[in-house]
Amino acid sequence: MGIFRRLFTGLGFLVFLLALLVTGWILREDIERWLANVDGEDIAMPEPSPEAAARVETVLRELASGGGAAETRFTEMELQSYVEYSLAPQLPAGIGAPAIELRDSTVALSAQVDFTRLTIAGDAAASLGRMFGDSAVVAAEVFLEVGEVGEGRIHLVSLQAGVIPVPPLLLGMAGQQLGLRMNGQALLFDIPAAVADVRVENEEIILLLHR
Repeated sequence: MGIFRRLFTGLGFLVFLLALLVTGWILREDIERWLANVDGEDIAMPEPSPEAAARVETVLRELASGGGAAETRFTEMELQSYVEYSLAPQLPAGIGAPAIELRDSTVALSAQVDFTRLTIAGDAAASLGRMFGDSAVVAAEVFLEVGEVGEGRIHLVSLQAGVIPVPPLLLGMAGQQLGLRMNGQALLFDIPAAVADVRVENEEIILLLHR
């Protein structure tokens, strides 16, 4: 279903962020200057509704099949509805309360992560537990763009779990370890070929299509 499903489902973007955290722990002696004594950011969620989620689902199906309007807009409330009602049930165990916030040209994502329930290697789980306790809010800010035809790109602007920020320069390293499609520090994923551009402005995500 394009950009939004790729951000959240299966072993998707939130699990990818956790891999970055593990990498940051391995390289912790080199990134101590990035540590800050501030609280993890919990994104305020707009009021969601199943009806709004259904509307987004319908539009995404149209885009995937080559249809849809030349300019398609999603509000923050619609996207949060889609995240809560369509995507949250598909998240891996240990990841809950996902939220999305549209900022000035970027998208902020957050989720409550219970490290005791994650299905990851024991050493990694123990390391995360020592860093954050049983759970923490993982928050990220990303920039979205369209690359080649049918190719979306996610650029990580910032990532933080609890009180620990992780530098974006670890993105490429973690992506290579996971075997993900990368271009430098950008995560690549498939989108409908009709999508020519994606913009974030005025608390909306705007998809411009080839028409």
